[in-house]
Amino acid sequence: IQMQNEIGADIIMALDDVVSSQTTGPRVEEAMWRTLRWIDRCIAAHGRPESQNLFGIVQGGLDLRLREICAKEMVKRNLPGYAIGGLSGGEEKSVFWKVVKRSCELLPKDKPRYLMGVGYPVDL
Repeated sequence: IQMQNEIGADIIMALDDVVSSQTTGPRVEEAMWRTLRWIDRCIAAHGRPESQNLFGIVQGGLDLRLREICAKEMVKRNLPGYAIGGLSGGEEKSVFWKVVKRSCELLPKDKPRYLMGVGYPVDL
């Protein structure tokens, strides 16, 4: 966070624990909880909240229950914006869009949302 503060970017990203979207089981939940702990540390370390927008990153793999927990917890922190992370790792497009749709439903409509890792024209 300090480095992002020094660069002076308008939008800065919190640290998150990313696992492959193909990963299942306890590692996905562990990463989601770690991401939530890290957002609190990032908020505490953020030295320029008046001029830089810290985005939290929703994690949880392809598990909609974990995505819901993570999104709701991120929203409680009332961040300037939110990112949807941990996708574009080879999952089926129908599953990808299901997770994106659900994540968007849980995030505030009046704040920016950023879908990370989209690299295929069809996804735009």
